[in-house]
Amino acid sequence: MGLFINFFKKENKIDKKFYKNLSNNIFDYFHSRQVAGKSKIFKKKSLKNSIKYYSNILKLKKKNSLAKEIVEKILFIDNSNLNWGQNDNYNSVNSKSFATEFLDV
Repeated sequence: MGLFINFFKKENKIDKKFYKNLSNNIFDYFHSRQVAGKSKIFKKKSLKNSIKYYSNILKLKKKNSLAKEIVEKILFIDNSNLNWGQNDNYNSVNSKSFATEFLDV
């Protein structure tokens, strides 16, 4: 999905592999939920996959939680459609949804 800015580099010693794994699971989760016009067999398989990906997301977030320490930094975001745009997506995954899941907002 691209380059991520690590705002908490000093506070959190998480390696690049974690961020890549997290972003891949989030991307795969949202991508697996797009089943419009697909067969029932494909929908069932996609549902199983989406559950697996979401479980991986939760495990990764829990294992590498920033909540273990007090962080004194603030990131302001504008969660409006004016900022992201209606059709702002990559490979059919909405950028706003991806960022919301990635940043826990």
